[in-house]
Amino acid sequence: MPNGGRLTVKLNEFPGKNIQIVFEDTGGGISPQYLENLFEPFSSEARGTGLGLSIVHKIIRDHGGRIDIQSEVGEGTKITVELPH
Repeated sequence: MPNGGRLTVKLNEFPGKNIQIVFEDTGGGISPQYLENLFEPFSSEARGTGLGLSIVHKIIRDHGGRIDIQSEVGEGTKITVELPH
């Protein structure tokens, strides 16, 4: 969020099921063309190797969880991670 904004982190627990961690920001959002390929290696235009989210996705999946990203350009991004406990 280069121009500032708000980042909210929430933790929800579903007894006997999963925990859910929700990250939500008021940043610029992610365009649909990039959103559909976020977990693909080397698909990012950001600085770095382009492996970050593909590795995160694999780790979460390997632990029986899931990650979901919803974003709207100009509105912000919401990332939901669910993990068994």
